[in-house]
Amino acid sequence: WLVLPAVIQAAQELETSTCLTLDPFDTTLPQNGPSPYTFSCSKSGRITNQDSVIFTIKSSQPRVHFRQFVVQARDEESGVAVGMFVDTGDADIMLVNCFGRPENTAIEFDKDPKSEARMRWMPDFDYEGNITFLATVVQSDEVFWLRQVADTLSIYNPW
Repeated sequence: WLVLPAVIQAAQELETSTCLTLDPFDTTLPQNGPSPYTFSCSKSGRITNQDSVIFTIKSSQPRVHFRQFVVQARDEESGVAVGMFVDTGDADIMLVNCFGRPENTAIEFDKDPKSEARMRWMPDFDYEGNITFLATVVQSDEVFWLRQVADTLSIYNPW
């Protein structure tokens, strides 16, 4: 993203507009067609609020790569980003704050092409409800897919 480094403020806080829209570009329009990427979670259906999942972005076509992304898990009722990304195992993935909440957004703006990225997400300890992962995936400075709806999970308190 040309503008992404500019929208990251002190203390790894993402600008509010980017947090809301997941759109890092001011002037470029997203693609309308289907994304050449697949999104998956290591667990499906219901998980406890003490579990974690691995969220994966993967190219579904040979030689089709992506360069950057932004991912959030949002509460289905409120639309607010919930939970936090932890221990991604990838130094290029930055965990940033949106809406004053810690590390609830995973971004990568490294320009190296990649065909897969994995990140670990866990719900807030007291959270109960349904979340949907949303991902913006950037292929180039002119080609990106905005707010792609990925997996939905139902999160419950086992106690």
